[in-house]
Amino acid sequence: MLRDEATVALNELLVQCETNAEHFRYTADLIDEPEVRSLLAELANERDQLADALRQRMRQRDELPDTADSELGALQELGDTIASNLADWGRTRVIESRIRDEQRLAELAAEALSHLVDADYRATVEQIREKATSGATRLGKR
Repeated sequence: MLRDEATVALNELLVQCETNAEHFRYTADLIDEPEVRSLLAELANERDQLADALRQRMRQRDELPDTADSELGALQELGDTIASNLADWGRTRVIESRIRDEQRLAELAAEALSHLVDADYRATVEQIREKATSGATRLGKR
């Protein structure tokens, strides 16, 4: 089955949104600071909701969404776990990694928007881009 550029971009966006949610969840388990843990849990829930909204739109249009690569995710978790055990340097590295995840999500949303004409999709994708940009900013303040 051939996919158009918009469908490919939407799938990449969905997978990154799911990946970010998972990364936020396990990062929350690595961080000792209650306010940072709370922010990470909030961002995980928000990304789950955004991924669900996008997945639902894709299914309504008979587009089969992809899923995140669990093996790659497990390797990333291992790297973050090791880094987080290295005191302040590890904490900083893990938070910076989550900021990069959010920046990547915003970039993928912008890419998807460049291929979309459907107003319903655009609203969902614009919301993802806005939330990702906000998430990166909020994490940067930690």
